[in-house]
Amino acid sequence: MTISYSGSFIRLLLRWKGSIWRSTWRELLVFLALYYSVRVFYNFGMPLIFDEDEDLEKFRFESLCRMFENFSKQIPLTFLLGFYVSNVVSRWWSQF
Repeated sequence: MTISYSGSFIRLLLRWKGSIWRSTWRELLVFLALYYSVRVFYNFGMPLIFDEDEDLEKFRFESLCRMFENFSKQIPLTFLLGFYVSNVVSRWWSQF
């Protein structure tokens, strides 16, 4: 199927056929559901569960989040993307 790329860039992004939204909408919904569930738990669930020491539990949760952030910084994203790009290029070279 041929898709016309003439016109504005916004119209191209909002186009459903052949768009990136069509291939990633499920992953986007899962990510948004997980993100908002953690956010609702942090803002509304933690005050209901931990009445006396809510600030201490929020501090522990924030330190856990900082620990995950530090772990994600240990493996750079460019390193991971390098493997992906090398796989794509090798497949492309094998086809053509």
